[in-house]
Amino acid sequence: MDDRKRDTRAYFDEIGDQYDSLYRQGNRLAVYPSAPMREQKALRLLRALKSGGKVLDAGCGTGHFACELARDGYEVFGIDISEQMIEQAQRSSQSAGKDAKRQTRFEVGDVEALKLQSASL
Repeated sequence: MDDRKRDTRAYFDEIGDQYDSLYRQGNRLAVYPSAPMREQKALRLLRALKSGGKVLDAGCGTGHFACELARDGYEVFGIDISEQMIEQAQRSSQSAGKDAKRQTRFEVGDVEALKLQSASL
């Protein structure tokens, strides 16, 4: 793993527990107050596509986006370089309800080295 990836992994491992709060609407300390609006726009675009399809969430972070899609019936595979973010994503899917838990799978990995064939999810 090169230095850039190692630094990225270390950063997100360090902030993984607090990451969701950086984006949460209404949080006084939100670093990215436009994030909920961008997220909703992305979800609208995806929901306009094939319903109930398979989605790769590359750089899935804490899994919030993946859990939202799972609630809509999508099967989501999330991958992130940070072990802490994946642990948080797994906790998020546990607490997001049975659909999210059943419809999501998360793994630590490098999105630049995916070993997936097209349409294999």
